Amino acid sequence: MKTAVVVLKDISLKRYVKKVNKVLKVVDVVLLNTKNKIKGDLYVAIGGDGTFLKAVDLAKDKPIIGFYAGRTGFLTNFNLNDLERILEKVKKGEILPSRRMRLKIDNKLALNDIVINTREVSLLEFEIVVNNFSPLKFRSDGIIFATPIGSTAYNLSAGGPIVMPDNYLIIMTPIAAHSLVVKPIIIEPNATLKLKVNFQGTKPLLSIDGKTVRKIDNNEVLEITRGNDALIYSSVDFFNHLFEKLAKY
Repeated sequence: MKTAVVVLKDISLKRYVKKVNKVLKVVDVVLLNTKNKIKGDLYVAIGGDGTFLKAVDLAKDKPIIGFYAGRTGFLTNFNLNDLERILEKVKKGEILPSRRMRLKIDNKLALNDIVINTREVSLLEFEIVVNNFSPLKFRSDGIIFATPIGSTAYNLSAGGPIVMPDNYLIIMTPIAAHSLVVKPIIIEPNATLKLKVNFQGTKPLLSIDGKTVRKIDNNEVLEITRGNDALIYSSVDFFNHLFEKLAKY
């Protein structure tokens, strides 16, 4: 591992590029609103979870490491003060990346989640088929399909379970379901999910990792499957990291 692409939350963090460059040759510096021109062996995200997700999107099959300098940091595991020390360990192979499950829809990958909802308060009718089982039908304000690493994002706010990130499974969490019996469901990771949304009025939105991708047509069939894994450097003590972050909210 010789080169790095640094992804920054904003220009005020540019001073840390020099510290990265002491360990790995920085071939490109990317801000949230700019594009990556040169590929590197490692993508270094400095910021919050939004910055980390940007790095994951750019990295494709390359590994990503995140240093916390934002409002939320479930994904950015490492302390910014330890940047040079941690990168030296990464370079020497003393710290190895872990595989993290992703989901795929419309040929796009999601590290955290796929969400269908509307900007307005509007009731949506869902019909979801998991593999060849009978369809699940319910009404709600929206739905979240989360990965284990994404379980601490929107899924958590919507009442879904926290899952250790090294697991392989799909978490399906309705948003404000209009029934007391409709609850989050854990689905095996290699399942194929086909869903339709019936609605009146404003078209619902398809979002991937917090970014709106497009509008959804009435009764359009969407398919969600397992995508290829992301390679992520993460801290060893998941529970310490988790409760440290939860204590701030």
